Amino acid sequence: MTTLVSVSVWLRYIIVAIIQGITEILPISSSGHMLFFQEITGSQVNDLTFEIFLHLASLLAIILFFYKRIILIIKDFCLYLVKIIFRKKIDKVILKEYKGEEPKDPIGETCNKITSNPDGNIIIERRRNFYIGLYIIIATIPAAIAGLLLEKYNIIEEHFTSLLIVGIMLFITGIALLIASFNKGEKHINELKWWQALIIGFFQCFGLFPGISRSGSCLVGASAVKVKKEEAAEFAFLLAIPVIIGANIIKIPQFIDLFNKPLLPVYLTSFVIAFLITFLVIKVFFALIKKQRLDIFSYYCIIMSIIIILFDVLNLGGLL
Repeated sequence: MTTLVSVSVWLRYIIVAIIQGITEILPISSSGHMLFFQEITGSQVNDLTFEIFLHLASLLAIILFFYKRIILIIKDFCLYLVKIIFRKKIDKVILKEYKGEEPKDPIGETCNKITSNPDGNIIIERRRNFYIGLYIIIATIPAAIAGLLLEKYNIIEEHFTSLLIVGIMLFITGIALLIASFNKGEKHINELKWWQALIIGFFQCFGLFPGISRSGSCLVGASAVKVKKEEAAEFAFLLAIPVIIGANIIKIPQFIDLFNKPLLPVYLTSFVIAFLITFLVIKVFFALIKKQRLDIFSYYCIIMSIIIILFDVLNLGGLL
């Protein structure tokens, strides 16, 4: 009997790890799929330690996939920040040497004109990455505030975890993604204004609710301000890093208290599975984005939402 329970636990945790690896990245709502899985199986994995393990697995996969971009953005953000602080001295030395003129706008048009020399290109690229880093910070603020408020007042647990609501939210996600799929974005992320980055951040807040995808919300928000789809996708993943870190840092004390040593092999195996699947799914996702196939996810969300709503209406929970 003990062996049977052990196999059952292993199977349940591994399936959840697979679901996490696939749905955390794709714009189809990981929380919505988790709730649906619990309903159709009649079992719940109420294990905070396991939840943190899976989120860290997805986080590590995202960081590993984008590590070159992340390092470059952090480096250029810091260097360009220094340049802004001491911009007059630096611009006079660099720009006057190559152009024979003093820049009227050190962080604006003059820098953009210097494309014929390597140092000018470095400045432009550094400026671009600086603004990407800045907009990641700006876009993270609304989700951080919303997350803390929702956690404090326990709003999601009390009002947004029913299967019917999840189905409705997933349907909304599908429609929003379908609308976004027709948008032809023309802007680069660094070309946005600060308030447009904030708009993307506000859209990301919707992803805190089960059934609404966080990455999908970011894509829709980026679409609303006319950002190119590939850049919008990358920005959505980069935004996931501070959000996942922030959401799990506040749970660390509980993580330590509730750590279940007998389940450590299960945790580690599930971590590896979620990590590998997340990494592979990122590659698949970008391949589809390059082909302008965001609509595939919208159709999936709409079909899945109908299935979930029918399960709830017909009271088919616990079938498996």
